[in-house]
Amino acid sequence: MKKLLLFSIIAIICGKNILVAQCPPSATAFAINYSLCIPEPGCAVLLNGWPKGVLVNIFGGSPLQTITTVQIPGTYPEPGVDNAFVCVPCNVPLVFASTVPGATNGCVIISTISVPIKLSRFEAIPSAGNTCNIEWSASSQTGSEKFVIERSVDGKNFAELATVYALKTDNVEKNYSYTDKIPNQPQLFYRIKTVEITGKLSYSTTVSVKNKADFGMSIYPNPAINTFKVNVSPQHLPALIKIYNAQGEIVYSAKTTEPTVEVKEKIPSGVYSVKVFSANNILLTQKMIKQ
Repeated sequence: MKKLLLFSIIAIICGKNILVAQCPPSATAFAINYSLCIPEPGCAVLLNGWPKGVLVNIFGGSPLQTITTVQIPGTYPEPGVDNAFVCVPCNVPLVFASTVPGATNGCVIISTISVPIKLSRFEAIPSAGNTCNIEWSASSQTGSEKFVIERSVDGKNFAELATVYALKTDNVEKNYSYTDKIPNQPQLFYRIKTVEITGKLSYSTTVSVKNKADFGMSIYPNPAINTFKVNVSPQHLPALIKIYNAQGEIVYSAKTTEPTVEVKEKIPSGVYSVKVFSANNILLTQKMIKQ
């Protein structure tokens, strides 16, 4: 009987014509671990790219049955797609998801241990016109929904500044940016709040920008021909200085308790990001050009 059921499931997965009818194009379903499910923590289904407003049935078990049903946010038949998240029992094998009640097939549920979100880069770079460029990179965005840029004048109390929705590209690092018009404040702090489709929140490190000529650090000469110096304001000492190339690789790293560090290492020509990790948990960043 088990062999017959397994053969039937394989036949369902391979039946391309039927799959198209009961599984929307580009829609996916993932079985994930999620500790906040109630009353049975640990198991859930993440639905990506389904038509807004439809009811999606989760099928599984033996014999095959409807485990649960969840509605995709939005109002159908308005155009567009959306995502949904639903907790399920951990002891029931899941098979597929479908908008058709009593379906015999649909989007095959793919098992995955977790839905990691990783910010690999986050910078706040002062620019001309009293503005600041907020830039970050993120990968493994299967479960991410949006990034919320938050700003603070004291580094403690943050307010939401803007929301950028995540690109739906699994396991591919993507770059994001936002330009902020700097208000009349001596210093500003920024951070990124990542909102996952499950509702889980995570925060980036906090970066600081000064709205004056003194940004807490300076590089001279810039552009540099041979050696150059990195000057760090005393309130940020001791500090760790790291220089990254355009590929995000570290080409120089040094700890300092002195306000001025001379970089004598031979660094190829190009554009670099000089970061100062200060003792007060503030990240300072400036661009440097090596000729």
